[in-house]
Amino acid sequence: MNLRNLLFALAVCLSLASYSVHAVTCTNPNVDYTDHGDGTVTHVPTGLMWKRCSEGQSWNGSTCTGTASTYTWAQALTLAGASSFAGQSDWRLPNIKELHSLVEECNAPGTINSSVFPFTPSSYYLSASPILRVNAVWGVDFYGGNDVSSPRGSVNITYVRLVRGGQSFDNLGISGTPASVKFTSESLADGTYQVGAATKAWTFANGATALTGLKAVPVIGKTDAGLGIIAAEILVGNVAANASFTVSLPIVPTHAGAALKASYWKLVDGTGADVKISNSSTGQFWLKLRTNTAPVFSALQLDSVGAKAGQAVSLPILTRDGDGDALTVTASAGSVLNGLWSGSFATPGVQPVTITVSDGIETTSKIIYVVVRDAVGTARSFTDVAPDSLATACDPVGNPGGLGLASDYADIEYLYLRGVVMGVTNGAGRKFEPCRYATQAEALKMLMEAARNATGLVFDEPLRPLNNLVVEDPAAGIFVNDSWAVPYVLKAETLGIIPAADTFAPEARATRAWLARAVTRLQSLIVPIDAFAGAATTYQFPDQASFANAQDYNDALATAFFGYMGTLASAFNPANAMTRADVARVASRMLRAPRADDVVLVGTTPASVAGRSFPSVMQGANFQVSGMVNLVSDRILSVAGIVKEDWISTPASHVKASVIKVGQGVVVNGANILVQALTAAPVTVDTATPLVNVSEIRNLLVLLEDVDSGVRAVVRKDYAVLLPDRDGDGVRDSLDLWPDNPLFSTDANGNGI
Repeated sequence: MNLRNLLFALAVCLSLASYSVHAVTCTNPNVDYTDHGDGTVTHVPTGLMWKRCSEGQSWNGSTCTGTASTYTWAQALTLAGASSFAGQSDWRLPNIKELHSLVEECNAPGTINSSVFPFTPSSYYLSASPILRVNAVWGVDFYGGNDVSSPRGSVNITYVRLVRGGQSFDNLGISGTPASVKFTSESLADGTYQVGAATKAWTFANGATALTGLKAVPVIGKTDAGLGIIAAEILVGNVAANASFTVSLPIVPTHAGAALKASYWKLVDGTGADVKISNSSTGQFWLKLRTNTAPVFSALQLDSVGAKAGQAVSLPILTRDGDGDALTVTASAGSVLNGLWSGSFATPGVQPVTITVSDGIETTSKIIYVVVRDAVGTARSFTDVAPDSLATACDPVGNPGGLGLASDYADIEYLYLRGVVMGVTNGAGRKFEPCRYATQAEALKMLMEAARNATGLVFDEPLRPLNNLVVEDPAAGIFVNDSWAVPYVLKAETLGIIPAADTFAPEARATRAWLARAVTRLQSLIVPIDAFAGAATTYQFPDQASFANAQDYNDALATAFFGYMGTLASAFNPANAMTRADVARVASRMLRAPRADDVVLVGTTPASVAGRSFPSVMQGANFQVSGMVNLVSDRILSVAGIVKEDWISTPASHVKASVIKVGQGVVVNGANILVQALTAAPVTVDTATPLVNVSEIRNLLVLLEDVDSGVRAVVRKDYAVLLPDRDGDGVRDSLDLWPDNPLFSTDANGNGI
């Protein structure tokens, strides 16, 4: 191996060996750069202007795009000489000291400020500094931040970043003889938040020459208002050789004005001459303080919402400000009122909306995404769910990404149309993963969004952080962030679906028993036992012993009776885990449950009982149930793979009804009939029994059942049965010897008087 290759190999080995040893202090934070807005920045400590993008990349106004190119040393020198950018034509290849000044040691590996120099490859960058004796050139490895040597021949191909301007680099601390004073430490580090009285102190170490009459003076024109600086100069006095000294500056920063305030100072001796600071390229030192806390978005802020084209949709905007400033929230589309963003889009697709919050001093922005679906229909929204799938069964363990069953396609697309389902986006497109076991967090979202659509469920619980939704265990390779589920988990706690939000395990599997509990509480399911008309033996599961408790068993019975999951008189299998497709099927049925505002009665008159008005009849008289008020029934239409939502213009032709007298074990009409049949042949309800001694309120239930899905719902109607009492003496007419005289009621002694 010749000397050149030996030196190159040694440099690379030393570079690799040093990757694990890095300082943790950020040597080049954002505040050390001045952004010119044209793809260039000036590095304040050195005064050098740099191109923000590596050669081969392009500046688009906000970041670097494209892929950085690689060059030989000769190509790089030629490229630099011909470069013209941002109105400047004196760009050049930096020398090794200049290039090394960009090293950001706190970021290793990847030792450059990626905010200032976006998409910088963590690799070797060429300098203009040759190593003559071995025909090599110095460079910097921005993976570990080390200086490395490389052969100058065409085989060496590395990245390039150009610089312009220049000055002495004796003061960078890389090499050279130290000057007489060196900055060593400070209080109130750059960027510290400070409002109110404080003291900024800088500590320096003197060199080998004693100083007399030393003082600090502000740099003219480089002090922002609002720092509360009164001192025109700070007297230090005489400083012995090699001694340390401190410059202390009293300040009273105020909250008003600029968010970031700075003041620059320099040292002068008794003759008025500037004193050089060896590790400051400008010979200055400064304080840079933050006097405002920028507004931020809550960690609980959701960043997406679904809607149909033309449909109004809203999303709560959660912001806070550490200073307590009044906040103003605006949106690039739609509007924000009282913390709620609202808007609608006519064009399907993913519509980005920029939400900006301002405290009057600073602004913070966040993009939310509105997923807009076609108002007419949707098809093949997920790459792993298809109407023509040949899959015959799901294997959640062995085939979590397998193609979903064709039977699940309509339900999943229908939920997507209604803005309910979840999905996973990767390089292969958007996937639903129907055959993967559903976590409880995923199931909560689908079920609660369905309830929000169907019944107007409101997420109004006070938000609070739930640390149990985020699990980070590097040793076990576990990184889970379910913080998006906070609103759903807090609502589940309120509804009694889960015992406590703070102990909820979001990644636990959603079992059949768990899902039954959630559906029962979300839909407020109460089974009318009278519907069985004495055949209660059919209202059971043969595997009752498999349930953990009686409540889980009753919840499962309710979901089976109302048609959401399970079949009465058949095994329910409460411990079995549900797949995402299973949950989608249940959520789809929640959306399609028939509903009505009221029951239409014929033959009643309004009467006041117990201070309330009820439709009423005298006992012994009959009335009829002839229909439903505002009956609604949604169904899924699927034509050639396109899934549509149909509100059904004539829902009475699509919903069956059973009329039940509560508490009497009687089904007035034993067989379900279509609601439309009630108009032509109303169901008669008799009131003869039981006898009443006072007017009373009775309940009537109408059990509705969707023809397609079999999902049921109950509409309750209260009515009054009035006591026949013409004279109002409280005695039934049939038992009153004087029914028209309130002065007489009963013959207590039986003497006929």
